[in-house]
Amino acid sequence: MDIKEIRAQNLESLVKEAGSAKKLAELCNTDPAYISQIRTYRKTASGRKRAVGDDLARKLEDGMGKPHGWMDAIQAQRQAQEGTFSKFIATSTTKQKLYDLVKVMASSNDVSDEEAARLIGYAEAILTKDHKTTMDISNLLKE
Repeated sequence: MDIKEIRAQNLESLVKEAGSAKKLAELCNTDPAYISQIRTYRKTASGRKRAVGDDLARKLEDGMGKPHGWMDAIQAQRQAQEGTFSKFIATSTTKQKLYDLVKVMASSNDVSDEEAARLIGYAEAILTKDHKTTMDISNLLKE
């Protein structure tokens, strides 16, 4: 598999993670039409298929909170690990239950004020679909 194929697969993973190509483009400050052209392998004026270049790869990584080089590596194993968390926060009912649970935890005497504030912030990020914070939470849960 060459770099273009790897990046194309990772682009699809990011689209899924963001919820749509349009949302991915918004998060990464890029044109949704350009993302669409890459996904449909639209050809350039010179006849080459559009692909994720270095600049766009870095922009996607930055916008989605991924480490530098993430777009250039096969992510199958990482996707499997992240999929469990993504499914968990997928429904609004689950999000509300998680928020309620975090509020109960935060009010416990065993939790410092700082930890309580952080927990509430994470729960609010999940409820408001703050993608970067949600992914930070996912990474914390994996540690």
